[in-house]
Amino acid sequence: MSQPARPITPADRRPRPAWLVPVVLVALVLLAVLRSQLGTRLDSFTIDEPWHIVAGASYERTGDWRLNPEHPPLTKRWVGAWMPESLLALPPLEPLVDKTQERDYVERIVYLDNDALAIQQRARLAMFAFNGLLLLLTGLLTWRLFGAVPAVAMVGLVALEPTLSAHMPLVMTDLPLALTLMLAACCAGLLASDWRWRSALLTGLAMGLALATKHSALAGLAALGPGLVLVLAWQSRRARVRESIRRLGQLLVAAVLAVAVLWAHYDFRFHTSPDGSDPFNREIGAKIEDLNRPGLRTLLATADDHRLLPRPYLWGLADTLRAGVEGRGQVSHLLWGRQYVNETPWHVWPSQIVSKLPLATLLMLALALVVLVRAFMDRGERLARTSPGPAAAGADLRAAAPVASVGQPERMSVASSPSQGPPPAARLDPDDPAARRRQTSRLALLMVLIMAGGHFVALAGSQGAYAGIRHALPVVLALLLLIALALREVVAGLRAPGATRRVRFEAAAFAVLAVALLVATLPEPRLYEFHNRLAGGSENAWRNFSNESVDLGLRFHEIRAFHDQVVVDGGLPFYGSRSRQTEGAGMRIRNLVESLDDDNVDGIYDGYFLIRMGALVPWPAFDWDPDTFYAETEEVFRAGNMQVRKGRIRDPRARANSIAGRLFDYIYRDNGDDWAMVIRRATEVLAVDPRMVAGHIEIGNAHVRLGQREGALAAYRAFVDQTLVPMDPDFVEQVRQQIARIEASESLDGITPMRQPFLE
Repeated sequence: MSQPARPITPADRRPRPAWLVPVVLVALVLLAVLRSQLGTRLDSFTIDEPWHIVAGASYERTGDWRLNPEHPPLTKRWVGAWMPESLLALPPLEPLVDKTQERDYVERIVYLDNDALAIQQRARLAMFAFNGLLLLLTGLLTWRLFGAVPAVAMVGLVALEPTLSAHMPLVMTDLPLALTLMLAACCAGLLASDWRWRSALLTGLAMGLALATKHSALAGLAALGPGLVLVLAWQSRRARVRESIRRLGQLLVAAVLAVAVLWAHYDFRFHTSPDGSDPFNREIGAKIEDLNRPGLRTLLATADDHRLLPRPYLWGLADTLRAGVEGRGQVSHLLWGRQYVNETPWHVWPSQIVSKLPLATLLMLALALVVLVRAFMDRGERLARTSPGPAAAGADLRAAAPVASVGQPERMSVASSPSQGPPPAARLDPDDPAARRRQTSRLALLMVLIMAGGHFVALAGSQGAYAGIRHALPVVLALLLLIALALREVVAGLRAPGATRRVRFEAAAFAVLAVALLVATLPEPRLYEFHNRLAGGSENAWRNFSNESVDLGLRFHEIRAFHDQVVVDGGLPFYGSRSRQTEGAGMRIRNLVESLDDDNVDGIYDGYFLIRMGALVPWPAFDWDPDTFYAETEEVFRAGNMQVRKGRIRDPRARANSIAGRLFDYIYRDNGDDWAMVIRRATEVLAVDPRMVAGHIEIGNAHVRLGQREGALAAYRAFVDQTLVPMDPDFVEQVRQQIARIEASESLDGITPMRQPFLE
């Protein structure tokens, strides 16, 4: 009689070749790059990329960090090293005043002095290499910590996630930050599990790379540090004092190394320029004083006085805290079609994430949470069943060893001597490789969740939600890791003898959702603009959301093509926002008002009008009715979230708004100093459009510069007293403090003009 077939056990399986997983990960990274190329090949520069590119090239060639200190130099230096002089010629550095003038300087270099398209192609290649390398390192470390299935799933999910894929070729710091923070969290998990010096050094290196990528890395790292200390304190309950001291030393070494890596990116130099000067567009002391919160001012001033961090890093940190944490003055949000004015709802960041992730990914995440919670509870039940009771014998306990999640038996250590009383609860044997792997995986996951949680808490407490999901990419990566770990549980369940119906259902559900994800994302031609159907889809997300996830200036090539095909041969002007980019492309685009001497007081314009789709959303709080404003126009062209309308506009307020734009250029870009003219023109603007409340600030500032105390008080008080436009209470309080300073002084000696918050 034939014997029944013996079930296949993990020991019967042939070992996986050591080279297989790395080869698969490399292939997936290359596919991710290819997918990104296909979904971004039509994109133009984002609004900040020329700034980053010119700054990086300047860093590499001059060793001067004055340009664009808002971001640490890692990404910029990488791209700058890819820019030869023959491709990107740089003029000598020159003194610049404030951001507006600096932006104009770098855009002149890219769009007027060089071939912008050639620069973009080289920059895309550099960023594909940079982000591809970081993604590969993330995949390899995920393999080391969590196993082959999570590593492959993680890299595959990143490749299919539209927003992450869209950022791969962009010279921006958001995706590099997410990847370096993920590396730092995983290395921290490795350190917490083995406490080797090698792991401590890797942790410090990864944290340093995150610090050198973006200032907001501080939020995730500030959570990781205490997380590691708490894990150390917990583990020290059963460790010797000497061992605990050694581990604490490893944490200190990792922290020192992280700061050293940051200093290395500034060539270990405190000052901005090699000659020891600091020629920022705004002096460091004034930049720190711009902060509203005294505690932040004191912290940064102390760090600067004692040279704890490079001065350009501290300058950028002050800028980040001012713009991202404290806000830019006016707080308004469009979320799920509802308008919030002077209010930041609690769900602003969950909404940013939920609106951008594909529906299949959201369903995968929900299923993953169910799978992981159930797996955790199942393991708890198995341990409870195998834990000895008061009368249990050691032999009984050894016979009841549970099965690990990967199908390997766990070894248990127990006290079996009857003379010692009841045996203690079962513990995993530290010499068991499977137990060590599980412990490492759990600690690494804990560190990733701590990092993502710290980053999310910082986002939730900030006022800077203008950027959309790109500021939350570290959280997105953590969510994808949860899906990858759930897939590991499902695969392990399928491999185990006698896979349950529940496991087979979960596997089928993941398979169906994976196919749905492929179907939903692969045909997407413009990855950056992707929104799921809950948000209105990529075509109509502008109706429900208003942030940089909807539009970041990526449709310039199509707008230029429309201009060349339609506008050039016609006799009508093309109104929009004239810039160095349009100038370099030879476009005949113009502002409604080109000169402060404009006399079109009725505000009547005939021609083509380039607008964002979001301009078609009415905002009653700002007295904005697009149906009235565009009543005599019709759509003639649309490119994503940009639209061209043709016809006539009649609105003196539109002219006033454009005059205000020219006035701000005059003050902040052109270094104008005719303050009597500024007062006169700003007053004219406010007479036509009282909602241009920033004009009150400029009138007050002009009176301060002219030494006219009563005029300054009247202008600042008019800003505080206006009720037409809701403003950030913090900024209103700053204006009140300015009024109090003037009232307390008989003259204006020592009183400086106020800084507009939008300049950040």
